Amino acid sequence: MKKISILLILLFQFSFLSKAQTTTATADTPFMDSAQMVQFLMEHLGKKEDTLKYQTGMIQLGEIATLTVPKGFKYLDPKQSLYVLTDLWGNPAEPNLGMLFPENMHPLDDNCWAIEINFQDQGHIADDEANDLNADELLDELKGQQEQANAARKKENLPLLHVAGWAEKPRYDLASKCLYWGLDLTVDSVQEHTLNYNLRFLGRTGMLTMNVIGTMQQLPEIQKSTGAIVGSINFKDGKLYTNFDAAKDKKADYGLRMLVSGSKSERTGFFSKYGFWVLGVLVVVFGLWVWRGRK
Repeated sequence: MKKISILLILLFQFSFLSKAQTTTATADTPFMDSAQMVQFLMEHLGKKEDTLKYQTGMIQLGEIATLTVPKGFKYLDPKQSLYVLTDLWGNPAEPNLGMLFPENMHPLDDNCWAIEINFQDQGHIADDEANDLNADELLDELKGQQEQANAARKKENLPLLHVAGWAEKPRYDLASKCLYWGLDLTVDSVQEHTLNYNLRFLGRTGMLTMNVIGTMQQLPEIQKSTGAIVGSINFKDGKLYTNFDAAKDKKADYGLRMLVSGSKSERTGFFSKYGFWVLGVLVVVFGLWVWRGRK
């Protein structure tokens, strides 16, 4: 996701700067080739990246909850996270509650992965299906739904997306009221698999969401951190799951199973938010991605 978006930025800027060169280049100022242009643009973005200010310790996530930044991580506030998600990574602008990064990584690093934090005030989600998260059944549902979606994608000449299997089978942590799972996804004509990893913390009136932005190659590192991440969220008094008042509070019309398999409010986590259009871009710019990763 991150690399795709960066490449979009590079392609747009490359087009603009290439046109500018045609009117300014002379014998003393030769044209930059594509490799030099990409290097120049990455250095330009890197200078902006150096201005980011990270935090550790206890973080206030609005009026909803607190985040105790896990050991080995650093937190970026909502304003700066929006800058990373939009200006550096090229995603649509949407509200957020910040991001978590491994302490030794930066947004433009090739091996960087991150966690985007948000809150969805869609009603109280009952956890009475905690013992009914049959992974095989849920996977069959997800595969079937995605293949139906592919019929529409094919008509629009979009790359087809497939659910290859679980990256992490659905689990529900009763103490933290956290549901988490991961999907291994593939895109036609692209060899590298895509990771879709989600954490959902249930509260009184909705859920705090964490979407992991990473690759299947980074899954082992992500899984090592999951325990600490699950224990990092504490809802504030009055916002706790146990504070739900059936006489006053809205109740969601879906449960844990639909959070995983998809519902009218959410479809496989991170991809529903930013859209499947990025996968089409992947096919177009995949060659440049491979070049950048090996230079």
